Amino acid sequence: MALRLYYNSASQHSRRDQVAVIELGLDVELKPVDFMKGEHKAPDFLAHNPNGKVPLLEHDGLWLWESNAIMAYLADLRPERGLYPTEPRARADVNRWLFWEAAHFGPACLRLTWERVMKPTFMKQDPNPVLVADGEQNLQRFAAVLDSQLAGKEYVTGRLSIADFALASVLAYRVPARMELGAFPQLRGWLGRIEARESWKQTAPRF
Repeated sequence: MALRLYYNSASQHSRRDQVAVIELGLDVELKPVDFMKGEHKAPDFLAHNPNGKVPLLEHDGLWLWESNAIMAYLADLRPERGLYPTEPRARADVNRWLFWEAAHFGPACLRLTWERVMKPTFMKQDPNPVLVADGEQNLQRFAAVLDSQLAGKEYVTGRLSIADFALASVLAYRVPARMELGAFPQLRGWLGRIEARESWKQTAPRF
């Protein structure tokens, strides 16, 4: 059965999976989910992802949600591409940064994106200054960790992996979200390398 990815082009988590699909050279049917029509809250969608969120992967009876889990699954379909190592220690290192993104770096970036981009654009609401301050503080804290890790490396674990896509995707709206990254030259250099990739260019959000 064909691979199908249910996504929304505005979603940073959808974008990381789209980037992975392109980098892996997989034949995946892309199925857009219209948030404005509430398609992510429809009963048939909730039956497969009770969270009512994208992305969602369908493959031969498997319905998989959580963007990092989807990337890992897709990468295991093409192990020769090397984006998700099979050697235990190398895989553990990639997993470390996937989990760190989900627990620390991602929430800090997404808080600023939500308050400064999504709320004003889609909900016509002003940012909450308390939440913005919290996002800014945590962004600086965790960006410093990532910047240090990238010293002397092109990519976060030394070679390109799905961890890079997860980390870069939450910075997709850094300009309108006014994420201050001036103190982190290693991070900015790494992000420039990701953004120069054709897979990144092809998956730019459209709204």
